[in-house]
Amino acid sequence: MKKIKIAQIGTKHDHAPAAFKSITHLTDIFEVVGFASENSDHDAQFGAAYEGYPRMTPEEILAIPDLDAVVIETSELKTALMSQSKP
Repeated sequence: MKKIKIAQIGTKHDHAPAAFKSITHLTDIFEVVGFASENSDHDAQFGAAYEGYPRMTPEEILAIPDLDAVVIETSELKTALMSQSKP
């Protein structure tokens, strides 16, 4: 079975680190390619959940070839809507 290539955009919601940890633990299902955070100060609070994974911009994530899914954990409407426009 082909793994689902996935990334997360946003880290601000309280449950965002748990969502990210969940997908990183399901290694037989997901290939986690990175995450995008709204602000670096917030990363310090939840850094352990994202440690070892590439931090990218939302634009970089959406430009990943063959990206299958994006977990949206941001309250930034512009960023969330941008992920819907990916062909």
